[in-house]
Amino acid sequence: MEPIPPPPRRSRGVRIYLIVATALFGLSLLPAAMAALMSPMAFDAGESREAWTFVLLVWAYPVLVILGLLAAWILYAARAYRTAIAASLLPLLDGAALAALFMIWG
Repeated sequence: MEPIPPPPRRSRGVRIYLIVATALFGLSLLPAAMAALMSPMAFDAGESREAWTFVLLVWAYPVLVILGLLAAWILYAARAYRTAIAASLLPLLDGAALAALFMIWG
């Protein structure tokens, strides 16, 4: 039986990146929770498409953080390093959509 080859050097850099990304996105869940609690106030002026879009984007962020990081670690274990990095950046899409919302409707 042949010995298992050592993991490529790239995996160490990706692992460090994923640890840092997990810590930073994990910490970002604290202000996201506060924003999620305050987001229903968007309906104080009545229901609108903009209010619903804002609330859904704010509520989607924690879900995308959890799913993105979970998928990233699973992909890392499967040695799909580039895809793992891409999956870890999934919450940034929500942030970009929220920024676009503020630029368009703000």
